[in-house]
Amino acid sequence: MTTTTTTTNMASTDNFPKSLYYVYVRLARPAELPNLNCGRYLLTCASRYHAEDFFRANQKRLGLARISPQMWTYNVGGEMGLHSVLKDESLPFETKEPIIMSWLQNGDIRIAWPLAAPLAGREWISGHAYYVRNIRQPEVYWYLPRAGREVVPSRERKTRFVMTAVEAVGEGPLYLVRSDRVRMTTQGVGGEQVVLRRGAVAGMGGQV
Repeated sequence: MTTTTTTTNMASTDNFPKSLYYVYVRLARPAELPNLNCGRYLLTCASRYHAEDFFRANQKRLGLARISPQMWTYNVGGEMGLHSVLKDESLPFETKEPIIMSWLQNGDIRIAWPLAAPLAGREWISGHAYYVRNIRQPEVYWYLPRAGREVVPSRERKTRFVMTAVEAVGEGPLYLVRSDRVRMTTQGVGGEQVVLRRGAVAGMGGQV
């Protein structure tokens, strides 16, 4: 198995999920100021991919962090910090255009809040290991036989592959987005690192 680095697109724009994706975002508070009733928003995104693009573009700008895939915090700009990014001309229009931002009023439990539907999904983080499976046949996984040199599809066995962003950089955990090119590696039979020479495009032939 060669160790030549191959890069693979995380997703195809022609085949990404079309369903809406919702994220709650709130202003992070230090321990000495535990009031969590201010700076709360609901983001309605055209898809999860658009939400991930928005997070990447504003992670440093707003100090975005994640409690879970659908619960984020920010710590820059105060109560209106998140709202201000929509007016920021340096943020590409295609990043803002698929996002609807709703401000959740300050107050207590008596206020009726919109409820966002929770969606199944996991985080895709650079440097972490994942199974890769076929979108149309989710029971079919990528498998590298211990003595093999080619990845094969399998319903009985599966191999974890480490996904590492090749060009993207960031502070803290780097959450992968659809435009990232990744290097896929796994462990060989002798413990050596094996780098895939060819891969599928997640969103067309496979997903992590």
